[in-house]
Amino acid sequence: MDQLKKNINLNNYNNEFSKALLDSENIFFDIYQRCNFEFDLNCGSYLFDGKNYEYSLEMYDKQKLLFEISKQINSVLEIGVYMGHSLLIILLANPNVTFTGIDIEEKYSAKAINLLSSYFPNSKLEFIHSDSLKVLKKINKKYDLFHIDGSHSSLIIFKELKKIFKLVNNQKLKVIFDDVDTCQNVIDALDRSFKIEKIIYAESKWRNCYLEVDLNKKIIKNLFLFHFFFYTSNYSIFYKQYKYKIKKLIKKS
Repeated sequence: MDQLKKNINLNNYNNEFSKALLDSENIFFDIYQRCNFEFDLNCGSYLFDGKNYEYSLEMYDKQKLLFEISKQINSVLEIGVYMGHSLLIILLANPNVTFTGIDIEEKYSAKAINLLSSYFPNSKLEFIHSDSLKVLKKINKKYDLFHIDGSHSSLIIFKELKKIFKLVNNQKLKVIFDDVDTCQNVIDALDRSFKIEKIIYAESKWRNCYLEVDLNKKIIKNLFLFHFFFYTSNYSIFYKQYKYKIKKLIKKS
């Protein structure tokens, strides 16, 4: 984390998060060791760019946003665990957090979560090796925060978000979308249907976004509008999703 060490005395970096991150540098490298010094080339995380296993300061603002939001919550459901770097940031903010991580690939995720459990013994970390769309409907817990960082397909994220609604604690949806520019159409549809009360975009490479939505108001109507605005603003997605039904209707007519 040499880049951060060099800039630690600058105003933007001289803060609680930077100090916590530097104190956890050994954990960052222990994760790499536990994963047999391997990662998926060109597949980065919150802490490195996917080219070399070195800390990336280019993503500092999104890292700090995740840290600051995680200080305010007690439970998190994350889709897309990978090497556990976002989980490490969450644990630095709240060592007592209750966490459920879902990932379709367990090669790195299971090892990372097991390691982080040993470093943060007061936390409750659960790993589910599964397709998110298959397992979300089976979960019956409630969560304060959702971190969506699995598929970067807006259609998949749209479907995940629909299933997440029933898992929201106190009817206040708090969610962080990583690589938000890949799913801005989902956020636009959410805002037009439910009305986003609070939204924060990180100013960094591969930026993330935090938002809050009150789900108490006219939930059934708003869910219908969420469908409507998402699909009507994404004609190609709508056609691919329903082309067989459309063809059947045309034949019958």
